[in-house]
Formats: sequence, C-alpha cells, structure tokens
Amino acid sequence: MAVRTDFSSMHNHTVFADGKNTVREMVQAAFEQGVKHFGISEHSPFPAFPEGGMRMEDVSRYVAEMRQAREEYRGRMEVYTGLEQDIDSPAITEDFDYVIGSVHFIQRGGKYYPIDYSEEIFLKILEEVFLGDIHAFVQEYYHRVSEVVKITNCDIIGHFDLITKYNENDRLFSTNEEFYRTCVQDALDILVPENRIFEVNSGAISRGYRKTPYPQKWILEELCKRRAKITLNADAHHRDNILFGYDEMIKLVKDCGFTEIMVMSQGAWIPVKL
Repeated sequence: MAVRTDFSSMHNHTVFADGKNTVREMVQAAFEQGVKHFGISEHSPFPAFPEGGMRMEDVSRYVAEMRQAREEYRGRMEVYTGLEQDIDSPAITEDFDYVIGSVHFIQRGGKYYPIDYSEEIFLKILEEVFLGDIHAFVQEYYHRVSEVVKITNCDIIGHFDLITKYNENDRLFSTNEEFYRTCVQDALDILVPENRIFEVNSGAISRGYRKTPYPQKWILEELCKRRAKITLNADAHHRDNILFGYDEMIKLVKDCGFTEIMVMSQGAWIPVKL
C-alpha cells in the first residue's frame, strides 16, 4: 500500500538539535517522497540539558533557513516552521507556524532528569529520584503532561505516553493496572477539553525501542471515544524516516474508530478523511 502523502508530516528534527540531517536535506527528502505538507519542529533550547535542543543563538538561523526553504518550494510543497517546546524550556519569542508541546524531563530540586535519553538513565531516575516507586514516577509524569497545554499553549500534544519508551511488553511496569490507567485518564480529563491535537507518533519504532506507536491502542480508543483530534507524525531524526510507519498508523487509528486526522494545509489545521 502506498503511503498517503496528502497527510502532513510535522514532527521532524535536524542538526540544529539531535537530528542527523540539515534543514535543506530534510525538506528535499520530504519533497522527493511526495509529501505535500511538511514541517520541522526543532527542539526548543534548554540550557539545563543543552544536548537535547537548539542553542538559543541558533534559533533565528533555524527560522531563517526554514523560511528560505518555504520560498524555494512554494507552489510545490507547503513548508512550515514549527517548534517542539518542552514545558521546562524558556519561552521563545520567534513566530512559529505551530508548536508541539512535550514533556521530556522530571524536575527535582532544581535538577532536570531526561526520561527518554536512555534506559539506563530512566532506571537511575526511578531508583534515585523516586526510590524505586514506579507509581510515584508515573503519577509525576502524567501530572506534568496534564500541564503541557497550559504551559506551552501548543497546537499538538507530543508523544503523550513517552514514559513507556523503554517499556515494550510492559517489562518495566504494567500499563494495564488500574493505577496507571487512572493517571492516564486524569491527564486526558484535563487535556481533551483544551481541544488540541494529539499526535500518533512512530518515532520509537523507527529507532528500535517500541513495536507500536505512541500512544498505546487503548489510549487511542479512549481519545476516539472522547472525540479528540489526532494527527500522524514520524518524529523523524533522519531523512529516511519522514513517513515511517504511516501505513501502520493509519490502520491502527482506523481500528480504534477514527475516521479522520488533522492536517496543516494553507496555514490552518483541517480534517482529512482516512
């Protein structure tokens, strides 16, 4: 089955942060793959963990390169300048076409601990910050996620259940127990009424951490039941992964009951039938 290139690909990264390719290389690859609506959403600067985001002094250059790419491809492909804004990052004053709001860190005593940097670090956080109490870790994570719209005013809620990145087959903690599901439901109670878009994200699959997208199927089913809006993203850090897993994600969201996804077109988010 051919990938639906009328859908957008808006969560992508470059060498300005932790991606492998330049803006030009990513945009060119998207065009060559037939993408019609393409955006790069570089990680916001985060001085407490600089390897995870842009340098503050590079933000204006990133925006300038994206605007140049937009002009170069005008009439052939829509190019949008986005930002993946972590709730702990300082506010950025540049004008972006869209913002993805994400939670990548746990904060304790003025220190920030990245939950998705490696399994070793994840387990170290669990032991040193939460004294082995996975319930406390999960509760803190979803409390932070519940604040992502309030803090970032994002258009898209990024990888909602990122805490499960290293938890394939529930090998570190159970996502079926009532406590976990209650934490998820409590966050959704706050976020869904904000009427923002939840992304279905295949990034952890392309990098070998998961076999299914974020969020889990039962969460997608809950989002559908609540009439939440979704979009598809590959969270690509390499030019070869811009449309990674789209066919599988389309099938998954259809199985969960969705009949449309949101696509950025002509500068606005519009529903497109699956």
